[in-house]
Amino acid sequence: MSTFGERYQIKGQLGSGGTGAVYEAFDEVIQDSVALKLLAAGEDLLAVREASALRALSSDYVVPVLNAGTFRDVPFVVTEIARGGSVEDRVRNHPEGLDVSTAIRWARQMLVGLDYCHRLNILHRDVTPGNVFLDNEDHARLGDFGTATNLRADGTADRMGNQRVVAPEGYETGILTVKSEIFSAGVTIWRMLTGQWPYEAQTESEMLALVRSDRRPRLRDLAPHVPRSVADAVERALASDPEQRYTSAAALREALAECSLSDRRWKPIPRHDGHERCWTGTFPAGPVSACITRSDSTVVVETRRGTGRRIAEGCFETPKSKAGPVLRRLFDHL
Repeated sequence: MSTFGERYQIKGQLGSGGTGAVYEAFDEVIQDSVALKLLAAGEDLLAVREASALRALSSDYVVPVLNAGTFRDVPFVVTEIARGGSVEDRVRNHPEGLDVSTAIRWARQMLVGLDYCHRLNILHRDVTPGNVFLDNEDHARLGDFGTATNLRADGTADRMGNQRVVAPEGYETGILTVKSEIFSAGVTIWRMLTGQWPYEAQTESEMLALVRSDRRPRLRDLAPHVPRSVADAVERALASDPEQRYTSAAALREALAECSLSDRRWKPIPRHDGHERCWTGTFPAGPVSACITRSDSTVVVETRRGTGRRIAEGCFETPKSKAGPVLRRLFDHL
């Protein structure tokens, strides 16, 4: 068993990413297991320049930073271990997307943590589902501050982080602001709701072209069960023009809090019986399922009660080109 920093006995690797590797380690000082992230040497990171700022973070929705600094020119950050894993872990286990109420609850908790960091003049720079962690009570907390930095006097910081969540201005200028992290939060929520990323590209230039032009699927085409108010809030967070986004993480959180989540909540479920996509909903008369099957030109929709009886207004065939609006109306009005 190797030791880092003369106090951390490394037990095994928890994960890795573009900014470094994370290990489970036993801290001989506090006599407990911790998550130890080792970062690329030489980066101008908050962990290197002002470790005390990270250790001072104290919020119910931020993973506590226990230690940060450098050891033999290797920057590191030590946090509590998130025993519940990350939101990205949950999405990968539910590729059809998460339950809307759960996704919104976790998103609002994440945004509390993000707003707290911004008020302390700290930019996270890598807000992704993989950096939102779940505690033992299933609450979401923002973590992994290996890329965090202090905002300059003009409210900017140099770009860093996963290219899937970088705002257009980050690609164009190499500069990020608080509004850039609103975009990243929007990407994170999109991923939770749909199980997909809003933008996928092989190269940075292709990604820039996509995010600059807003060329992405409509959220409710991918997840027609998501209420319109929720989709509108996420779409605004993803505006290519920073001025059209929410002004703060707190403003996005409040917008989500005001969204109407019907008592008849639909949620995606794993595919079954040869269907392409399936959902279940809770109605006063009992559970309802809705499933779709696609052919080259049409989409067949089949909706049934828990007893197996077909619901006539929810069973039909529609041209593929009209499937998006038709499915949205089904989930809005059935």
